[in-house]
Amino acid sequence: MKTRTVLVMVTIFLLAVAGFAQTYQTGKIVSITKHEAQAKPGHTDAPAKTSVDDYDVTISSGGTVYTTIYHHPGELEPAWSEGKEVQVHVAGKVLHVKKANGKPESLRIVKRKPEGS
Repeated sequence: MKTRTVLVMVTIFLLAVAGFAQTYQTGKIVSITKHEAQAKPGHTDAPAKTSVDDYDVTISSGGTVYTTIYHHPGELEPAWSEGKEVQVHVAGKVLHVKKANGKPESLRIVKRKPEGS
C-alpha cells in the first residue's frame, strides 16, 4: 500500500513539474532600436531623464517574426545584439528571452508576422 501511494505521489509531482516547464526554442535577433527620449510638454526642450529605456526588439523564431517592446533600466543585455541567437518562449502576448545567466526577460509582443513577408 505504501509503495503504491509513493508511486502515485511521485507521478503527480512529475506531471505537475512537466506542466510548468516552459519549452524554449532558438530565435535570432533581427534588430534592436532604442527609443529616443521625449521631452514633456510645458518643460524645456531637453530630453527627460528616465531610469527606464524603451527598445523595439525584433526576433525571428519558428517561422514567425516578433516585434516587441522592452522596458529596461540602463544598457541592454550585453549578449543581445543583431544577428545573435537567443532562447525564446512565446506565451500569449509575451516573448520570454533567456539572458546569458539563464534567467528570462519578458518582452511584450506588439506585432507578429510570418517570416519572409
